[in-house]
Amino acid sequence: VAEPRDVEAWTILGVTRARAGRASDAEAAYATALELNPSHALALAGRGSLLDGEAAVAAFEAAIEAYPRLVEAHVGLANELGGARGLQLLRRAGDALPESATLHGAIVTRAVAAGDPGGAVAYLQDVLTDPMMQSPSVYALAAELPVDRRSDALALLEQGAAQYPTNARIAVAKARVERLSG
Repeated sequence: VAEPRDVEAWTILGVTRARAGRASDAEAAYATALELNPSHALALAGRGSLLDGEAAVAAFEAAIEAYPRLVEAHVGLANELGGARGLQLLRRAGDALPESATLHGAIVTRAVAAGDPGGAVAYLQDVLTDPMMQSPSVYALAAELPVDRRSDALALLEQGAAQYPTNARIAVAKARVERLSG
């Protein structure tokens, strides 16, 4: 680290080490960042991603308290909590961060994995009634619906294509749905 008191440099080092699979090195980098700034949201969330159980929950909650718009902390906390409680947390976060396709995608993925593709469709349809949530990325989430919901997925993608006729993400999502469904 070029500047030993640079909390951002230590946090970035933690992220890169974690992505490289060097968990103990990442933990050390996050610990140094948190010594410099105990409320650094990214370092807290990064540290939480290396922990389990109550320690992870506490780190993610501290990250959210430090920066309520940190999507990674919300998703990490929801993953740690799991089940209905995690889904409820994601829905609240999705309402607070309507522009986050990542959060909406996590909700759709969880609903499908829980065996509720109808709930995933209903969620996407509801989300897309709000102009703040209408983006090519959110429309493209329809491609995450199971094959048996092909007609719902294509209807959502057609709406997206009508609103964003030149968007490649929507075109790719539509092609994917058509290819997977034969």
